[in-house]
Amino acid sequence: MTAARCCWHLPTRLIFGPGEAARLGSLLPPEWERLLLVTDGPVWAALGAALHRALRGRAVGLFREVEPNPSLETVALAARAAR
Repeated sequence: MTAARCCWHLPTRLIFGPGEAARLGSLLPPEWERLLLVTDGPVWAALGAALHRALRGRAVGLFREVEPNPSLETVALAARAAR
């Protein structure tokens, strides 16, 4: 069996540093009124309060059961949470 050729281009903007979580709301388009935050427990414990403040006024769901190297089952659970 031969492998198919493909090219993925997934531009990702990474913003990090002290206090950056507070800017999240201003970085998102205003039409993004409903969001699902996908994270793990320790990250949420560290940033959850700042993210909630930054996203005030938007409908925010939370999926925080992400383990290192997430399994397909975890991805499926997060996808269901997004619906």
